[in-house]
Amino acid sequence: MILCDTNILIEYYKANPIVLQALKLIGDSNIAVSVITKAELFYGAKNKQELWVLEQHLSFCHCYLLDGQISGVFSELMKKYALSHRCSIPDMLKCLEISRHVCNPFFKCRISCK
Repeated sequence: MILCDTNILIEYYKANPIVLQALKLIGDSNIAVSVITKAELFYGAKNKQELWVLEQHLSFCHCYLLDGQISGVFSELMKKYALSHRCSIPDMLKCLEISRHVCNPFFKCRISCK
């Protein structure tokens, strides 16, 4: 399973040939998105037709969801790192969401910080 962030999927929808080829090799059934990525893509839709295209494509991808435990940890981490690292809220949530679902002790999420 490959987690695709919003920026990768935007490039896919822009028909970036490198991204198109990579995602074609991976296959829709092996692509995962976070519920936050889905929301960001829906928010960026320009019209109903674009929203429909997004819904159709994303229906083939696995979607990681949030829960109460993630919300609590998120709050604590944002309090701890908000000033020192300036981590983005969506990226911190995505990282926490995925790290909970990945059963790999070597998994390390890279958080985009400014």
